[in-house]
Amino acid sequence: MDLIVRLRAALGSSTLGRLMDCFYCLSFMLSLPPALWLSSGRMGFLILWLALSAVACLLERATQKKGKYIRVSPVSTSYIDKVIRGV
Repeated sequence: MDLIVRLRAALGSSTLGRLMDCFYCLSFMLSLPPALWLSSGRMGFLILWLALSAVACLLERATQKKGKYIRVSPVSTSYIDKVIRGV
């Protein structure tokens, strides 16, 4: 655990550092080595890589406390029409 903290601190505000702030991005990056090791072909690698990342994301979502995520409502089409027309 401390290794990840030190790695994140070393990366700072670089692109990789910002990617490590997002669990979903981090699961995508961390699922790459096992997918390379376990896959037998290109298509198998791609499917396995995405599947491992998806399983991590689903487990994270399943164990989250309720109410942590903010629901964003879509912008009404009338507002978009106003912006497009410049009203």
